[in-house]
Amino acid sequence: MEIAKPAEKFFAEIQSQAFAYLSAGGTIPGWGLKAVAGRRTWSKEATADALAKAFRVKADVFEKRSLESVAAVEKVLKTAGVDSQKLASFYYQPATPRLTKTEHEEKFLTAKQSKAKPVKGKKKIEKVQKVKRKK
Repeated sequence: MEIAKPAEKFFAEIQSQAFAYLSAGGTIPGWGLKAVAGRRTWSKEATADALAKAFRVKADVFEKRSLESVAAVEKVLKTAGVDSQKLASFYYQPATPRLTKTEHEEKFLTAKQSKAKPVKGKKKIEKVQKVKRKK
């Protein structure tokens, strides 16, 4: 157990460098960046009044002091027997690139498509590139 913390840090560093390398356009056989759906978040236009008007229900169903989570409102609409398909126009769900092991051909994101933020400092990317060149 004494090596667990250092091993976790080492593993996280390897993942970070691999993510940075792939984000910069590099390739690692069997690995790639894949878009993963992020958490749904209300758009700025979404208010309890706007939802109440769109779904013809009382506004107090949707809010305490602020809107409930998207999932909670969706559940309330389904319970009320209302078609919640229109709800998608009131929130957004960003895609987040994640490092993913590939076992078969899948469509992976390129560095430009992932819109991944570069890792601070060029050292991490340079380290990964140096390691790859040695092979």
